[in-house]
Amino acid sequence: DPLERVGIYAVSIFFMLSGLSLRYAYGGHLLASWRNVRSYAVKRVLRIFPLLWLTVLLTMAIWPASGSLRQVVLTITGLFGFVAWDQAIGTGVWSIGNELFFYTLLPLMLLLLARPIGRWTLGLVALACFIHATFLSLDPGHSFLGQWHAYSAPYHQLPYFVIGLLIPSLPAPPRPISPVLLRIGMLLCAILILFLPVQGDPVALVQGPVRVLFTLACALIVMCAWFDRAPLPRWIEVPLGSIGEACYPIYLLHPIVHFCVMAITGFISVRYFDIPDWSRIPVSCLATITIALVVHRRFEQYFIHMGKRITARPATSIS
Repeated sequence: DPLERVGIYAVSIFFMLSGLSLRYAYGGHLLASWRNVRSYAVKRVLRIFPLLWLTVLLTMAIWPASGSLRQVVLTITGLFGFVAWDQAIGTGVWSIGNELFFYTLLPLMLLLLARPIGRWTLGLVALACFIHATFLSLDPGHSFLGQWHAYSAPYHQLPYFVIGLLIPSLPAPPRPISPVLLRIGMLLCAILILFLPVQGDPVALVQGPVRVLFTLACALIVMCAWFDRAPLPRWIEVPLGSIGEACYPIYLLHPIVHFCVMAITGFISVRYFDIPDWSRIPVSCLATITIALVVHRRFEQYFIHMGKRITARPATSIS
């Protein structure tokens, strides 16, 4: 099922992009002063937690039995990412716990990236995690959902984040690569992930040679995007840019919006007039993007600006 593959490997690409963007944003100066470390921590907290709390609130309002008190506490504090990554409240929230784990380790990882030996060390640690996750931790004879605790563990996803961190260290090609070739490469990699025949339970998608191949395809997609500096046509760039800015609320809120759309269209179909099943998914997608854009501009931006105000103070040197 292509949608199942998107659900798995879009998150892998998300981790790579997260590592890449954080390296780009903080790699050169995060450890230069205490102000930078403090600014990083404050901005990450205000970027992640307000929308996470909103998601937990909405999830508990719609599905009151969706979590215990322990799960609520672990989710709203972010501690689930360190001790109970598979017990978060909300669909997809597990990956936010992984992100919080990576954010905590980022200063150490950037310290390692500052020297060649450190880059090799970080790369080897990520490779060891990937080998264990791909060939040792999952049993092909058991279902994917039955092994969710293992798959959603931070070490399982750490290699993707590290790949993103390492991409800016790659040497630039001796001659610029045609943007057309780079975009064709991205398209071919996406087609490979979506349509390569793989039989059996979804666990087959995340272990063994298939995972190796799909991970390489994801890495190539991100690398092509990194080296592609040519601007897109404005009619493409503007909507994609807006969706990119709102990707966090799109990711966290889409299950809630989808449920509400299905419930409303189902009610209308029963009480008033039939709404074809084929039309409900596009309506759900449009509603998700619209609501996510509003949430980003009216909710997320408030806390993003708050982070900027809090951190706008004189620097204190670490040394």
